Amino acid sequence: MAIEFQTGAEETHKIGEGGAAQIRRWLDSTYRFKIYQSIYDLDPTGKPYPKLRVPQLVASSEGADPEPRYERFDLIGTVLDENGVSGNTLYVECKKYSQAGNQGTLYDEYLAVCYSAFVHLSRQVGAPIDVEFMWATTHPFSLGNYANLTTADQIQAACATHPDRLGGDAFDMSIARQLEGRLWLAVVNQRVDEMIMGLELQKVVVARILELGR
Repeated sequence: MAIEFQTGAEETHKIGEGGAAQIRRWLDSTYRFKIYQSIYDLDPTGKPYPKLRVPQLVASSEGADPEPRYERFDLIGTVLDENGVSGNTLYVECKKYSQAGNQGTLYDEYLAVCYSAFVHLSRQVGAPIDVEFMWATTHPFSLGNYANLTTADQIQAACATHPDRLGGDAFDMSIARQLEGRLWLAVVNQRVDEMIMGLELQKVVVARILELGR
C-alpha cells in the first residue's frame, strides 16, 4: 500500500496494515461484501497467501516461455447480493491518504493492472471471468475527472500510459467496456469505525435476523 509521506519501513508497514484493516471492517459491515483475506495475513511459512495475486499479460519470447508476472492486491473477498449470496470474486487495493497525493498516477497503473488481469484470467476460462476490482481510499483524488475514473475511456488511457501491461496485445475496447462495470471506486471516511456497528452489536443483529427468518 502506497503512503504519500515518508516514513520508516516498519512505520509504513503499520500504517498500511491499519488502513487495510479499517477498509476491511467497513466492507464487511455493509453485508454486501465479504473479505476473507488480507495481504497482511501470512501463511505458516510467513509469506502472503497466493490468492491475493493476479496474473498479468506477458509478451511471448521466441523460443522460450515468458516468465509469469503477477501483481498483489491488499484484500480479496466476494461481492454479495441483497440476500447475502456470494457472487464475483473481489480484489481490493487500499490507500490510506490524508490528501490527494500521487493517487492519480497510481490509479492509472492500477487500471492497467486490472485490464491485464481481466484479459489473462478470462482467457484461462474461455469467458469473461467472474471478478471485480475496487480502489478504496481515505481521500478523493483527480476531482476534475472523478466521474470518468471507472469508464472504458479511462481504462484505455491508462493502458496507453502503461503498454507493458498489455503483453504485446492490442488494446480491446470491447473488453474495457466489460471491465468498467466491474470496477468500484470507494472513498472511505477516516472516522468510518465510528459509523459502523461493533462486533457484539453485529452478533445481536445477525442473531435477530436469523430468528426472524425461521
